[in-house]
Amino acid sequence: MPLLFWPGVIGQFVKFMPITVIAILSNSLIFALYFQPALGPILGHSKTEDEEAVKACAQPKEGDLADLRGLKRKIR
Repeated sequence: MPLLFWPGVIGQFVKFMPITVIAILSNSLIFALYFQPALGPILGHSKTEDEEAVKACAQPKEGDLADLRGLKRKIR
């Protein structure tokens, strides 16, 4: 905010930077508070539930660690 009130030729040259930053941060805040929560349920859920995928997600909590597949097994 203080950069907006910088006097002189340098102030006229630099004033576009804080205006740009304020505009982008304001738009980001509006998107995060209003649009993202509305888009989350639309884009975030799967169309069909795959039983194998549900079991694979529950495997580390409930199953044997030797039966893990993919990256989880490689890390172990």
